Amino acid sequence: MDEQTDWLFDGSEIRHRLSRFFSVAGFEYHNGTSSRTQPLILQPEIGCLGWVTRSTATGPELLLQAKYEPGNCNGTQIAPTVQATKSNQDRIHGGSEVPFVHFFQRGGPTPIVDSLQTEESDRFFRKLNRNVAVEIRGELPHPEHFHWCSLPTLRRLLTLSHTVNTDARSVLACMDWQIFQNPSPADPVLTAALRRSLDLDHNADFHGRLAAARGSFDEVRQVRLAELHGWRLTPFGLDAPDAPFAIRYFRVRTRVREVPEWTQPLVVSLSPGLCMLALSIQDGVARVYLRVRQAPGVRDGAEIGPSLQIAPGQSPASLDWLDRALLQAAHQGRMLVQADNSQEGSRFFKDYIRYGIALVDYHQAPDTDHAAWATLGTLKHLIDHGAIVSNEMRSAVSFLLPLL
Repeated sequence: MDEQTDWLFDGSEIRHRLSRFFSVAGFEYHNGTSSRTQPLILQPEIGCLGWVTRSTATGPELLLQAKYEPGNCNGTQIAPTVQATKSNQDRIHGGSEVPFVHFFQRGGPTPIVDSLQTEESDRFFRKLNRNVAVEIRGELPHPEHFHWCSLPTLRRLLTLSHTVNTDARSVLACMDWQIFQNPSPADPVLTAALRRSLDLDHNADFHGRLAAARGSFDEVRQVRLAELHGWRLTPFGLDAPDAPFAIRYFRVRTRVREVPEWTQPLVVSLSPGLCMLALSIQDGVARVYLRVRQAPGVRDGAEIGPSLQIAPGQSPASLDWLDRALLQAAHQGRMLVQADNSQEGSRFFKDYIRYGIALVDYHQAPDTDHAAWATLGTLKHLIDHGAIVSNEMRSAVSFLLPLL
């Protein structure tokens, strides 16, 4: 901490000297049966995740950027056109302006999609980002680390590990899924079932399931970091013997960001996470198995997530009977997609989740108070609602889009 010239412990939180960007704070919460304490990233500012798009004679194109983040597994990944905190948009760091941010500010083009969505709710406290896309006309000069990308190319990129970052994937999941349809699908039967599913919005009462889960999750309250049970502050950060993650301080040097050098804390998890989406086809219509999941960092205590989610660092011993049944179903079924993807590289150091989409037997995943099968139309409706579908679920959707 002594070398962290920009960061300090003020007796309650680890924060930046300007009280901007973000802080690390302690929280206590009850989930109906037990009480827990842990640190969470506190970042009340709403960031902007924005795609600039254009129409061409061969179809839509998106302006992607190659963006370096200190915590990315391979340093630089594909990001949306704009990926910026409010502090960076305001140039609190004293560096250069965020390119193209004016397209998403007052006076810019009318958005074609615009919604508030959550971040990783096991690590952030009620963090929201504006997920937005606009369409422009004409030529647009751009720096060399920006590039126009066609949808066929983007579909291929979305299948690769550690290539398209989680923020880019989040906004893509909020856009019109019809534009991702492949005119020459590799599996026409599967693609037809997915497209029929997208046209159907069956009421699976996920809003009711969500309300019930939130009702059993008691209030989350902020506490001093010193009050966190088992956690200790050291010159290197914040950790606990049996915790799934720690906080570590880093010094970053780069020639490709708004400022060339800075210091910051990053979350370091002990192991990768796992996110699996179960998919089944009944009567020619695909359905996905969704679960309502409680988490301390999401507003009201619960959100809608994938079939199976193990957070980075989480022990497999914490899996319940349904988790184990879904793992067995995936093992017996057909794995359609499997790839690794980094978590948010500006807050997590080489954290990643292994994503999978598995074609399984419909009867191996029963409806429960917190889980049910849903059409893709229902899932898209839930994402469009805003801030109730988890970041991990939106990333899982991005791996599904190339199959349409």
